[in-house]
Amino acid sequence: DICDSATGQCTGNTKCMRGWFGVGCQYQDLTSVPSTTITSSPLQTSNTWITDRDDSTCNQDIYLQSVVVAWNITYPFSWLRLAAKDNAYPGTFMVSFKTSGGSLTETPC
Repeated sequence: DICDSATGQCTGNTKCMRGWFGVGCQYQDLTSVPSTTITSSPLQTSNTWITDRDDSTCNQDIYLQSVVVAWNITYPFSWLRLAAKDNAYPGTFMVSFKTSGGSLTETPC
């Protein structure tokens, strides 16, 4: 994309470079940084629907209970982008944050 230097707004139909998102490609996608570990329960053969940067691809496993994204270093975390195809299940998402010190904070979505 070509972004306007004054507004940060990008033009064109191409996606941001891998690892970035937002109208000006200004936010880093922490699921794509090196040494990121993504696991699901029950275990899936592929978690590419999380990292493919395509909101039209979704989890197809109706038995999925959890997805855990972990890093081996600390990152500043200000907000989460979660795309859901079906809004018929409000309140079915729970976001948990666990620090390296072991404290756990849960937030219903």
